[in-house]
Amino acid sequence: MDSLNYVKEELGLSLDINPELAAAREIRRSLRFTSEIHTSSLAKARLELAEIKVFDHSPLAGKTIMEISKAYKQSVLFCLIERDDDLIIPSGNTIVRANDKLVLTGRTKQLQSFFNELKILKNDPIKEVMIIGGGRITYYLTPMLSELGIAVTIIEKDAEKCLKLVESFPYATIIHGDGTDHELLMSENLEKMDGFVALTDNDEENVMVSMFAAAKGVSHVIPKVNRVELGFIFEKLGLRNAITPKNITANHIVSYVRAMQNSLGSNVESLLKIKDERIEILEFRVRQNCRLISRPIMEIGFKPGILIAYVTHHGEPKVADGQTKVALGDTVIVISKRKGLSDINDILA
Repeated sequence: MDSLNYVKEELGLSLDINPELAAAREIRRSLRFTSEIHTSSLAKARLELAEIKVFDHSPLAGKTIMEISKAYKQSVLFCLIERDDDLIIPSGNTIVRANDKLVLTGRTKQLQSFFNELKILKNDPIKEVMIIGGGRITYYLTPMLSELGIAVTIIEKDAEKCLKLVESFPYATIIHGDGTDHELLMSENLEKMDGFVALTDNDEENVMVSMFAAAKGVSHVIPKVNRVELGFIFEKLGLRNAITPKNITANHIVSYVRAMQNSLGSNVESLLKIKDERIEILEFRVRQNCRLISRPIMEIGFKPGILIAYVTHHGEPKVADGQTKVALGDTVIVISKRKGLSDINDILA
């Protein structure tokens, strides 16, 4: 963190970075959905970005995006399809296939309703969560879960930390013990838990104990991992909701730096990179020089690999369609296979 503070001072940045708080927020968000759905925030938390895998039995398999939109009336946007190694920005005629990974955006309630219709959202609310490790993320996460009415059990092997946890969270159950001990986990009713979060400082321990929890039927399992390079193995292990604080922090920094460029002529308000940074999701502010103003989107030519996803007018994001027009002061959310866009006019053909 010293080197980060040095860079902030040298560049005159005012960004306060709290990786643990950001990680706790991501965990809280992930716990709202099933393990089949991976989510993150978008557009300054006004929207959610969700990814689901299409299995053989899915009602989405074999249908076009247009057919799906007509069958399910929820206002969600299909913004990306990952098919093998290809990333496809779909049109209405794009056919969804089994084993595709779909990236959707929408408000939380819209996504929940859509997933309910697909029967991939657990109807029963989360009531109990077990957390392994009593570090800083746990200190942020525990009150967040308590506010949602979720009972929290924390297992920590350091006795002194346990005493501090008891003082800080009298409403939680604090267990002094080794959270990687399978017998201890079972004695503390692991199988009855709705969620399990592994937050020790050891990546391997977090992964292994999370695999054990998943094998015992816990529906929401979230390991924390610090090594970004381990990310590719999570899905193979059935741990699609792993949290990587370094990735979360990097996205915050990149988004902030791009937004800082506003004073230098850029109009990027926020930025999220996904799919190993092959896709950028940008929110542009519409300024006087924007060549999209007052023109229906269907009449505008865009560069390949660009999707106009949402237009936010007076703080209200709406899915863009062919008739949508943007106005001065609006923000426009763009899904792009192109990198380094800094001005909304850069998307024009």
